[in-house]
Amino acid sequence: MQKGAAAKKLVMGMPLYGQSFTLSSASVNGLNAPALAPGQAGVFTRQAGFLSYYEICDKIKNEGWTVSYQTEMGPYAFKGNQWVSYDDAAVIRRKVCLFKNSFPSTFWI
Repeated sequence: MQKGAAAKKLVMGMPLYGQSFTLSSASVNGLNAPALAPGQAGVFTRQAGFLSYYEICDKIKNEGWTVSYQTEMGPYAFKGNQWVSYDDAAVIRRKVCLFKNSFPSTFWI
């Protein structure tokens, strides 16, 4: 907006999905870990490199995926050579607060 973008033309979205990857090595699974390919397709989404939020939650709850929460980046989860980054409720809440504090109330529709 400082460079001329019209506030009424800005749209902010909140993803309810995660980007997934097949890691080069299951033992190197932190942020910026090397990846070979997109992650395996989800049962419902059926698209490599993409998992819906409910598929991620199911993997964490029922398949034993490990969750790592990075303060600035939000969570990611992994199991074996599969890895996914996503926004959880806490990250969405932070983004909404940041957005609300960054724009005047007259901006809201």
